[in-house]
Amino acid sequence: MILAQDQADTLRALASKYSTLYLQPTGGGSLVFYGLGPVVAPSDADREALLALGAALTAAPP
Repeated sequence: MILAQDQADTLRALASKYSTLYLQPTGGGSLVFYGLGPVVAPSDADREALLALGAALTAAPP
């Protein structure tokens, strides 16, 4: 899968903030990003960005 530039930018911006991320978009599917950074509590904006990214990636064809 090739990420769109905005998806790559979002992941890059969030990667330095979080450890393992588990995403379960409402449309189904799940994504796990392992060992991305230190463990911190996600902000509401970060949580929304992660859910949007997860939804876009699980909706994209393989």
